[in-house]
Parts: sequence; C-alpha cells; structure tokens
Amino acid sequence: MILQPFIENSIEHGFKNISHEGFINIRFDIKDKSLQITITDNGQGIKDHEKHKTYPSRATQIIKDRLFLLNKTYKSNANFVLTTLQNDTGIKVEINLPVIYKT
Repeated sequence: MILQPFIENSIEHGFKNISHEGFINIRFDIKDKSLQITITDNGQGIKDHEKHKTYPSRATQIIKDRLFLLNKTYKSNANFVLTTLQNDTGIKVEINLPVIYKT
C-alpha cells in the first residue's frame, strides 16, 4: 500500500509524453532492522510547476498518513525521501520501513 502510489505516479505522470521507453526499478534491502526500498524510474522527473505547488500531492499525503499510522502503532521511524535525478531524468524514492516480526 505504500509503494503503489509511487509506482502509479511514475506510470501516470513520469512516463507521460516521453520519447523513450520507460522503466521502473524496485530494490529491497534489509539493513539494521530496517527494510529499505528504492524505486527509480527514467521518466520526466518533477516539473518546475509541480515543485512549487502550495499543497502536497494526494499520493504524497496518503503515504504520509500511512507512515504516520505505522510509526504510531510500532513506535518506529518509517519515512521516505523523494529525489529528482540529475537533469530531470527520472525520480528516486527511498523508503525506510521497520522490519516487523510476528510472534
């Protein structure tokens, strides 16, 4: 539920009107009791007019709400960082989630 909005945005917005074949790469790593997920695409990046919006995107707000609930429930520090790749050649999203073991 946390990855889906990022991937959907890559497809819907990042790959819209590009002249090359788009790709999405999703990587999962476990480090220091944390699940680190990295999503990269080669879409058009975040356009200047989107960088200066006075309100968060709906997808961003949904993810922040989900992470807030996760952090509250498990007393964790789940978060994400969104970076536009050099020359607007895509987006990189780094998501850190706690590893939760069922007992």
